[in-house]
Amino acid sequence: MKCAHRGCKKEVPPTKRKYCSEACCKAANQERMYIQNKSPLNLSKRLRHQKLRTCLGCNRQFMSSGPWNRLCPACKQKNTASDKIHPLSLPRSWSRSIGRDLQE
Repeated sequence: MKCAHRGCKKEVPPTKRKYCSEACCKAANQERMYIQNKSPLNLSKRLRHQKLRTCLGCNRQFMSSGPWNRLCPACKQKNTASDKIHPLSLPRSWSRSIGRDLQE
């Protein structure tokens, strides 16, 4: 039986099944993986997870990049802006009450 790797004309030894050597086996597998990855049907994970979802913040539809993305860009920006407020930048009366809430 001939080696299954394209371009190799060697005989397959009785101890092997499909390829004449480990080098032919690796080369054939690399070619196969390259062809599979270049196929238009094989979309990246990011593209497979993209779909239209409802924002949990404002209930508007937006194109999500995956199941982990549940806030639209506008709500995400509002959310990160509110996270950046430092308690010391608030008026004294507010920062004291926030400090008490955090300690409890």
